[in-house]
Amino acid sequence: MMDEYAGLSPVHRAMVQARTAHSDTIGITDGDPHFVIDTVSRKIINNSGKDTLVQYDHNSERLTFELPRYIEGHDMSNCNKVAISYLDVTAAGLYEVDDLAVKEADTETVAFTWLISSNVTQIVGKIAFAIEFECVQEGGEITYKWHTGVNEDIRVISTITNDATVAQENVDVLEKWKQELFSKKVPTKTSELENDSGFLATDGEISFGRKDGTFAGMQSVALGLDVEAFGDNSFAEGNNTVAYGDNSHAEGYQSQATGQNAHSEGENNIASGQGAHAEGGAGTTASNKYAHAEGSGTTASAQAAHSEGYNTYATGKYSHVEGYNSKATADMAHAENYGTEASGKNSHAEGLISIAKGNGSHAEGFGTIASGKYQHVQGKYNVEDTEGRYAHIVGSGSDAERRNIHTLDWEGNAEYAGDVTVTVNGKKVHISTIAGVLLQPGAAAHNAIYREKYLGDTVTAEQAAAIADGSFEALFIGDYWTMGGVNYRIADFDYWYRTGFPESSRVKKHHAVIVPDTSIATGQMNGSNTTSSGYRNSLMKSKMNDTISALPPEIRSRLLVHNALLDGTWTETSVDLMNEIMVYGCYVLADNSNKQTSENRQLSLFRMSPQARYAGGNYWLRNYANATEFTLVSYYGDASKDAATSTYGIRPVFAICGE
Repeated sequence: MMDEYAGLSPVHRAMVQARTAHSDTIGITDGDPHFVIDTVSRKIINNSGKDTLVQYDHNSERLTFELPRYIEGHDMSNCNKVAISYLDVTAAGLYEVDDLAVKEADTETVAFTWLISSNVTQIVGKIAFAIEFECVQEGGEITYKWHTGVNEDIRVISTITNDATVAQENVDVLEKWKQELFSKKVPTKTSELENDSGFLATDGEISFGRKDGTFAGMQSVALGLDVEAFGDNSFAEGNNTVAYGDNSHAEGYQSQATGQNAHSEGENNIASGQGAHAEGGAGTTASNKYAHAEGSGTTASAQAAHSEGYNTYATGKYSHVEGYNSKATADMAHAENYGTEASGKNSHAEGLISIAKGNGSHAEGFGTIASGKYQHVQGKYNVEDTEGRYAHIVGSGSDAERRNIHTLDWEGNAEYAGDVTVTVNGKKVHISTIAGVLLQPGAAAHNAIYREKYLGDTVTAEQAAAIADGSFEALFIGDYWTMGGVNYRIADFDYWYRTGFPESSRVKKHHAVIVPDTSIATGQMNGSNTTSSGYRNSLMKSKMNDTISALPPEIRSRLLVHNALLDGTWTETSVDLMNEIMVYGCYVLADNSNKQTSENRQLSLFRMSPQARYAGGNYWLRNYANATEFTLVSYYGDASKDAATSTYGIRPVFAICGE
């Protein structure tokens, strides 16, 4: 007949067989005081007096629980699913309650029981369990869920299950061993040990207080009260300690060393991994190869992990956690201090409730979060960088409102919420002071800064607003837009502001003066070699409307109309040629009688960047030099002149408004 349990370990075989062999509950009652669930703390309080179960017992113990029927208005008797999740030192299990009911003697209380099967009692050690209440609809929808905290009061103690026939056949041998054991005088002096080969010269097992009926591993040593040394070459000492693994060592009170070469010391500690070490006050667990847990309630469950302190967890391979309520859940992670968590590989979290999520990240301080790879965060309650933008963050927020006061991105760009101080020539200078000068809003400050930054292919709404309000924020001399293949460069700010005649024609709009980098058209100053009519009445001026038409629409729609003194007459205009003053800052070749007085300041562009005069070819200026020649800027950027009938480039000057 096929063995349906083939391939299972002996322990798992027993668990499965116990689960499939149905419970015989007839006659089983529980007359002990009950476990009481505190609905405020969610603790399961053991008022029953039961704190031990015996290994391999099956359906012979029943634990009863009770709790208030109404919790925050919810009737717990309506819960149609109540489950008890339990965990021993090696595996987890689930028991589904089938007898939840309102107590007859107290209708304000509900009660239920847990019938303990051999699934629970297979492994010696502590049993942790918690209880879950649910209301589940027919379609599977969960409409209510309530959980308790974890109770760890129950322990499974060992027993002996030798076959009765074998025990009977060897009864004489056992009796003989018993008589020999109790007939020996226990030495109390070193001299007595030295003279008694039965104690020092032995190749067998040593037993002083070994628990009755327990198996003795080869060359094992048991010293203390009810101690068990099962493994070969194992050593158990103290009170109720157990050394299961070969070459293992258990000492203290109720500590267990179940892994090979494992060491458990202190109180209620378990070292179940190969070469593992558990020590400390109570409840430490080292459950994987070479793991180390120390302190109280600590867990090292991954290979070569190290957990120390109180209630700490090292669940990543080679991880290290220390302190209080901290976790190192990723491989090679390190968490320390209070409530910290290192969940990224090779990460480090320290301080108070700080979290290092990114691989290789470092979070320190109070409530900090390092989510980016290789990121460093310090301070308190920073804004989490979920995009991994920053290499370094300093936080200065609170639990209610996270805030950054300093960031450094992976391109090397740094931002500070406050001021920065630098030392220049031995003097400390605040960046805010420098910025206050350089970034002062208005034309005066912005006419003094040359930047040459690309501004885009159109005038944006933000740029238009900065021109309209006269702040010129984020706009500087030399900045430019590229439209239709031509760079339209800012040459000045508010050049014509509050100028013009008559009074009603004064310019009241803030504006940015534009000069294209190159000529946008060509033409003659006049059809004949004469300057008698000046620029105002020249052929060039009459064709300036054609130049306006050549400008991009986004420029034309914002042109500033202003009054300028052309050849001695105030004339309304928008797009014109520059004069010598605008380009050179002085008159060079202009005739004395043709020196305009309204545009009498050099444009800031040419003042700060003289090479900007160069435009790749000759272009006209509007001053005349003599009766037949107008002034111009040559191919080489120097002042020149030529006959009015010559054809040269048209490089106009104009201004745009923000409105």
